[in-house]
Formats: sequence, structure tokens, C-alpha cells
Amino acid sequence: MTTLLESDSAVQLKHYLGLVKKLRALGAQAELDLPRICVIGGQSSGKSSVVEAISGIHVPRDAGTCTRCPIECRLTNSSDPWVARVSIRTEYDSQGTRLNDIHEVSFGDDIVNAQDVELRLRQAQALVLSASRHPDKLEFLSKSADDLRNLTHATHQFSRNVVCIDISGPELANLDFVDLPGLIQNASTEIVSYIENMVSSHIQGNSLILIAIPMSDDIENQKAVQLAKLVDSDGTRTIGVLTKPDTITTGAVQAKRLWLDVIEGRRHPTKHGYFCTRQPDEDERVSGMSFQEAREVERNFFRSTGTWADSSQPGRFGTAKLIANLSRLLGDVIHKTIPSLDGEVSRQLETCRSQLSHLPPPISSDPPNYILNLITQLAYDCRMLVEGTSDPSLVQTTRKTFEWYQRVVRGTAPVFIPLPSAKDTGDKISSLDLELEDDPWDQEDTSSPRIYLQDVRQRIESSLTRELPHNVPYSAKVSYMQEFRSTWATRATDTFTHVGKAFDISLTTLIERHFGRFSNLRHAIMAHCHELLHTKADETTALLGALLKFEQLPFTVHGRELTVLKDKYLAKYKSFRSPSGRPVSASSTASVSDTPQPIGDVDHGLKPIPFVPSFTPISTSLGNTETVPGTTAPLNSDFVPTPPFVLGSSSVYASPLSEAQSQRPVSGKRKHNKGVLINDTASKQTLGSASPSTTPSLTPLVSSSTATYSASSSPATIPFGTAKSGAALDGHSGSAIASPWKATFSTVQPASKGSSSKPAWTSATQWTSESGESQISSEGAFGAFGSSNQAMPPKNGFLDLNGPGFNVTPPRVQTPQASEVFFPPNPSPFVSISKASSTPTPSLPERSRADDERELLAVLAKLGLSNVTLDDLGKLNAPDMYEEEMELMADVRAYFSVAYRRVTDYVPMAIDHSFLYAFAASLQTTLISKLGLGTKNGDVRCAAYLAEDESIVATRAELEGRKKRLEGVREELFVFHERS
Repeated sequence: MTTLLESDSAVQLKHYLGLVKKLRALGAQAELDLPRICVIGGQSSGKSSVVEAISGIHVPRDAGTCTRCPIECRLTNSSDPWVARVSIRTEYDSQGTRLNDIHEVSFGDDIVNAQDVELRLRQAQALVLSASRHPDKLEFLSKSADDLRNLTHATHQFSRNVVCIDISGPELANLDFVDLPGLIQNASTEIVSYIENMVSSHIQGNSLILIAIPMSDDIENQKAVQLAKLVDSDGTRTIGVLTKPDTITTGAVQAKRLWLDVIEGRRHPTKHGYFCTRQPDEDERVSGMSFQEAREVERNFFRSTGTWADSSQPGRFGTAKLIANLSRLLGDVIHKTIPSLDGEVSRQLETCRSQLSHLPPPISSDPPNYILNLITQLAYDCRMLVEGTSDPSLVQTTRKTFEWYQRVVRGTAPVFIPLPSAKDTGDKISSLDLELEDDPWDQEDTSSPRIYLQDVRQRIESSLTRELPHNVPYSAKVSYMQEFRSTWATRATDTFTHVGKAFDISLTTLIERHFGRFSNLRHAIMAHCHELLHTKADETTALLGALLKFEQLPFTVHGRELTVLKDKYLAKYKSFRSPSGRPVSASSTASVSDTPQPIGDVDHGLKPIPFVPSFTPISTSLGNTETVPGTTAPLNSDFVPTPPFVLGSSSVYASPLSEAQSQRPVSGKRKHNKGVLINDTASKQTLGSASPSTTPSLTPLVSSSTATYSASSSPATIPFGTAKSGAALDGHSGSAIASPWKATFSTVQPASKGSSSKPAWTSATQWTSESGESQISSEGAFGAFGSSNQAMPPKNGFLDLNGPGFNVTPPRVQTPQASEVFFPPNPSPFVSISKASSTPTPSLPERSRADDERELLAVLAKLGLSNVTLDDLGKLNAPDMYEEEMELMADVRAYFSVAYRRVTDYVPMAIDHSFLYAFAASLQTTLISKLGLGTKNGDVRCAAYLAEDESIVATRAELEGRKKRLEGVREELFVFHERS
């Protein structure tokens, strides 16, 4: 019958333990979780006795702590004679740092006598505890036990390095365990913590934990039990061995029952349970009791003690039972672990190689050339960074910064409001309403105060010195310009500071990438780069100061652009001051209004309008039999007039006003206006009594007629303008020609019969003065050509608006009252004229404002004014009492647009070229000079620069050592599998 030691499983365990031994010798336990048994316990817990009972050897024993470093015992069953070999595995240096190159070194010759093992272990432990970095092995091997006990100087109290003993021979179990220093309490906090940390590090992973628990003390007081629970809370790896059962007196029945409950699993249960052993006491050891005798005494003890002999778990008593279970449990763990080692080694080896690949390679060339290559690559990468080729992050940051600068400078634009004061605004006015369409700005201004017309007037008055009348002081404009650019320098500095910080961060990242492994060189490069940065920053700051100093005085050579912008803003401001807020007053439905839309005083460059009156009657009853003047058509018919004034391809007629509106008196003073103004007399006549002519001929333009038109109950619909009074402009009362000019007039009265003089026409031109009173000035409108009172017909069928008699000045106050005619920009050949009748007059479909504007621009283009835009029509507004103020507003606002575009271009350009590009261009030559490459002592300096950072060196060495160990483990696993 085969024994446990001779079974197939025992043979396989032996092979596995041999593999684990080789792997540990390579230091594989630092990377791999190799299974073993860790024996732990408190001081004087009987731990050493258990180790001796399992291994069959004597370990160092002294008063107090005897085990001061881990002692690894590797037992192998063999048919060969008993033999032991001691070796030392150094895993840590004198500072406690794990070494990269781990290997075991044999300590002395093989031991064939078990009695000699204790001294050899003492000598090996003394060498491990030595403070010398290179202790003499032969020196320690020659020391006696007494010499070793007297070693008190130049030694460490404890060490993590391992004393290994390999024992093989008959009657040995296949076991692998490590005896750890006993846990102590009566020592310094540092020593207590050091031992606890050492024990805790060994019992991690899949190691079996064998705890020596003396039965002379309560189990709850055992520190070793507490540590085991921290790493193995469910007790799946913990095995308890109860020691010193002979210390319980015969009468301590209750104590025996409590410990029996522990052994039989009723108290403090664990997966693998507890075993109870009895080892020789001090007297028996001194007497020289052998291991065989000790086992016989143990068996007799448990058979003769009633409490233990009566236990239901007899297999839990005795050292032999403990060893058999330890061997079985260790075999189970090893069988589960070894097959997975191949995959674990491959994974860790790949990780190690990857980490090594991310470290800089060792220096292979001479130091100066190596540094030159690094500098060249840094300069190239810096250039790519500035250009945004390799990494766009810096360029994207600077773009956002420059856009911010553009916004804040644009936000300083003066906010001119063409209203007298803030109280006249009514609803809040957005500054965006006064921006040009070709200069879009999508943000409401919040930084600049609003400036109103009264504010500008006060500024002008406070700046007056010796200027001629109606001359705005230049200093008033300059003061506004200085205000809006007062913060430009500060904002430019903020912009440069932000770009400088962003570049500094990016540059630091580049330096770390290229020189991070060389701490000395990195510090030198960083210092020289910052010095160059400060130099370029000072140059750029000076350049920005010079550029912004140019803005202290207004200047531009782009006069045409400035004039165009000024005209646009002036038109915008004038348009804003009109009641409709539009450059041209044109509605799809014209109605009589007491508040006309004035058109400005400009020379439109129009040709004389051809005068060709004729009418085409339409048979529609109006309820009377009068004839239409100049035709044979009855008066009681509606008609479509063929335009007497041809403006492009169409014209429009104005309709008569209501009686109430037509009877307003006109008187007073008239101011200059170049618009068309057609009136007849200075008397206060009503339109209802006008006598239009019946002669359609060109001369006289207006002759007598007995037909009288009364005002309609509702004003006629005129799509593009309003006629606020009837007029005999085409030989017919109540039909006025619409034109892009405004004029006030009363009826045209022919000369009385029998007069010897030719007909003469006078005009009563009505405006409203600044005081609000209606004033009139009588003067020849068509007539009074020279000193003659004769009627002068149009020349060649045209009314010459620029000819004699048309000497009308524009009004200063833009509030005309009654009797005004508006001539729309989009005439229509169809006008519905109605007589006082119960029959309503049908009106034509309404037209949109956009249609009117398009047709007006088309007409102007046909007349040669192809460059006119809707914004330009604001210039047609009549002069304003705040004309000077709006001129200043337009001047300042236009100059801001010019200066704003200029400064928001050259500030970013200066930062880009004087700082970023200039730094990148100077970097390589500066570093070569500062580092002394090519100088006499350049080689020595470069060698010092290339001294690698200690952490990099240590990391590389650690990875190289790990790689070496893992490759050795992989080789051992390959050989093991080949032999299996």
C-alpha cells in the first residue's frame, strides 16, 4: 500500500514545489502570486516550535525575539540522504527599496547534519542584518554562536531580505513555508509597525496563513488573528494551530471546554479549522529530546488527556495530522495556480515592454551632438506650434483672444442717438438700430454711454474759441475720438498678456516633452527660453505702444472711404429723425396727413420733366354734365389720365383734399428749398373756388374755366404719395403731379378778363417756422421771369426745375403743415379721382413698400443714379435744427469705423510677428549660444546636462529588472512543461 508521500499527487506536488522554488529564486514573487504557507504568531506563541516540528530542524532561539528576518523553508521528500542548503535572497537594499536584480546566493557548503543547521541559520541571519553594503560572507561563516550573540553594532534590528533553507531527505513532506518574525508589542512604535507591515505583505494573495495561537491566552487577544482577518475576512486561507496545550492545568475544565469548542468549529470558525499540537518544553529541549521522541510524547499526551481524547475531531490533534493537512492544502492551491502562470507572465511581460517603450532610450551618441539634435527638434516643433501645423491648440487660443480684442474695441464705438435727449426716446432704443447694414454688429453696446444731440451741442459750445459762425470746432470731434480710444491700449495689453500666457504653457509642454528626462538640461533650457520670451515680450510691448500712440491724433489717407461712411451715418441719423424712421416716406396707401414726410435738400441731377397733358375719358357717371377741361368728355365720367409729366415710363396724380384741409390759411416767411413748388397767389383762397383752365395747350399753362371741383368726402387713394391740396398743374383743378420733392401751394388763379397784361402766376409758399406758426412768402413760382409778368411757357415741352423762377430755399425747421404735396418714388399711371357723390370710387390694389422702393431705385438708375441705395435716400431729408450736431456724430462715428478696423488688424499682427514668430525664429541660435555648444568645455558641460533624472533612471532599471525576471520565469515554465 502506497503512503501519502509516495502517491502520484505527492510526486506532482514535489514537481510543482520545485518549480516554485526556482521561480522564487528568480524573484518572481515580486510579480507573481506564488503559493506558500506563511507561519505567523506573537512573541513566545510557540511558532518556532511548530516550524521545527514541521521541518525537522532547529531554528535560532534566544530570549525574546529570535527570528529577525523571514526564513523560507522548502522541504522535499527524497530517497537520498538527508541534506540541507542555506542561501540568501537579497530583495531590498539597505534603505528598504526593492532591488531590480534579484537572485539567491548560496551561503556555505551543504549541511548533512541537522544539528549544524541552527548555527548556519544564525550566521546567515547576521549577514542579512549587517549594515555593510557588501558584507564578507566568509567572515560571518567563521563566527561562532557566541560571536554572533555579541554582534550589537553596525546591524539592523530586522530585515525583509530572506534566509532560505532547502531540506531534502526521507520522511519529509513536500512543503514550502516561510517563518516570519514574531509580532511584538513591547517595542518602539516604529519597530512594531515595521514587523506588522512585513507580516501583512507576506500573507497577501493566495498564501495559506498558519497562525500559532498559544492556549495560555484568549484567542481574542492574539494580534496575529487580527491581522489574518484583515486580509482573509472569510477565513478561506487561514489555518489555526493551537500550541502549549500542556500549560492548561488539570482543574481548568472550563478553559479546556472553550478551546475544545474552537477545535471542533463551534467558536471562531474558519474554512480549514484548527489543529492542536504539543511541542517539547524548555526542559525537554535542553535535555536533547529528539524529534521522534517529541512526536511520541505528543501522541501519549492527547491519548491520556480526557478532554482531547474524547473529542469528536481526533484528526485535529498532533503534528503529523497538521503536516498532512498542510501538504494537501498547499497542493490544492498550487494545482490551481500553476496553470494560470503562463498567461499572467505573458501579460506582465507585455506591460513591462510597453512601459519601457515609453521611456526615453539611453544616450548612444556624444553629448554635444545629442543636445544639438534635441534643440533642432524643439525649434522645429515650436515653429509648427506657432503656425498651427502640428498642434492647432495655440492658434485656436490666440484666434479666440484676438476675436475678444475685436469685440471689446468694437464695443467702445460711440453710441450716438439722433434725438435731443434721453427723455425723447420713448421706448428703449437699441444701438443696433443705428448700425449700417454693411457694418453688421450683433451685440447691444454696453460699455459706451449714449450720446444725444443736446450732449453734442453742449460739447460743441464748450469747445468754441475763434471759429467762424456755423463752424464746428475740430477739438469737439477730437475729444470724442480720444474718449472712444482711451481703453484701446489697456485692452491691447490684456490681449498680449493672454497670448503670452498661452504660449508659455504650450512652450513648457514642448520643453518637457523633449528634455523631461534630463533634469539639468531641462532647467537650463527653461531658463534660457524664459529669458528669450521676456526679450521678445519687451520688444512687442514697445511696438504695441508705438502703434497705439499713432492713434492719439486722428489720421487717415482713406478720405474717400471716410466720406462714404460719414454720408451713410449722416443719412442713417437723418432717417432716424424722420417720423417713420425711414429714408423715404412712401406708403402703399396714400392718405391726407397733417405730418408730411420731408425729403432732403440735395441736387438730384434730374433732367427737365416733359409736359404733355392729355386725357382719355372713361364712361362712368358722376351725376353732372360738366365737361372735363381740355376735352369733350363729360365731367360726370371717371377717366384715366395720360400723364402730363413723364418720369421714366409712368407718372402719378395727386387727389384733392377735403374741404376742411383745403381751407387752411397760408402766410408768413418762406425759406430756401430746391424742391418743386407750384402755387398761384398769396391770397388766402380755398381750393373749392379755384377756376381751372379749359385749354390743354402748352401756353398758357393754366387758363380760365368755370368748372369747380368740390372736395371728396374721403381722400382719393394714391399709392405712393399724398397731395395735401388741389392744384392746377396740368390745367385741371384737383390734379397735382407727384414728384420726389415736396412743396406747399394754393390754387392757381388766371389773370382777369380785360387786362392788358399777360397772365402772371404767383405762388404762396407755406412753411412752418420754428415757432410753429404758418408763414407764407409770395413769389413767382413759374412766372416772374425777369421783370416781365407775361406767362412763360415751358421750353420744348419741359418744365425746367432749375430754370428761372425756381429759386426756393430749403426750410430750416422740418415741420411743414397744410397744403403740402409729396411726390412718391414709385409713380403709377392709375389714379382714382372722385367727385362729391354718393357713388364710391373703386380703388386699385395696394402695392407693397418693397415694390415702391425697387421701382424708385429703378427710376433713379434710369436717370443715371445707379449707385443710389435706400440708405442714401436719407440725405433727401430737409435740413435739421441739429444739422451740425448730426454732422459731428457722423464724422466721429465714421472715423471710429476706420480706426477700429485698423487697430484690430495691426495689434494681432504685431503680437503674431513681433512675439510668436520672432521667438520661434530666434530659439535655435539662442539655445546653441547659451548652452555653449562648440566651445572649449562644451563636451563637459553637455555631459553634465545629460545626467538623467534619478527617477527616470530608477524606473528604467526597475522595468529592465522586471523584464529580466519575467523572461526567466517564462523560460522556467517552458522547461517545466517540456519535462512534464
